[in-house]
Amino acid sequence: MAFDIRRIDTKAAAQRGLAFDLLWEDQPVGVKISVVGAGSEQYKKHKAIVEGKEANAEKRGKKLTADEKELMYATLAANCTTGWEGMVLDGEELEFSVENAIAVYVEFPYIATQVITKIYSIVEMVGNVEIGES
Repeated sequence: MAFDIRRIDTKAAAQRGLAFDLLWEDQPVGVKISVVGAGSEQYKKHKAIVEGKEANAEKRGKKLTADEKELMYATLAANCTTGWEGMVLDGEELEFSVENAIAVYVEFPYIATQVITKIYSIVEMVGNVEIGES
């Protein structure tokens, strides 16, 4: 019998998310970041906000600046981040909050890029849920 795609619950996988090691030059740096995925409730809510802002800018005939886009996507990434461990800034452990995540993701785009990549890593997230039997 053929593989039934219903056996893979990508919605549950996105909502459960995953934790990953932050890398620098392909090496872990001791920071672990947890995110939910595309398809999660948080993602859907904040992606709709991004799309609304883009549509409003287009209606006004005024394109968003690169800084505005960067902030929007950093905010989306921060709202899909559920926590972190080992994030140190200026010698002090940085407590996780959405506000702190936005600030980090804007100031350090290489971190934001890794977070966004993981938000879209649904195949990796599926490994965190049971694949149903048919």
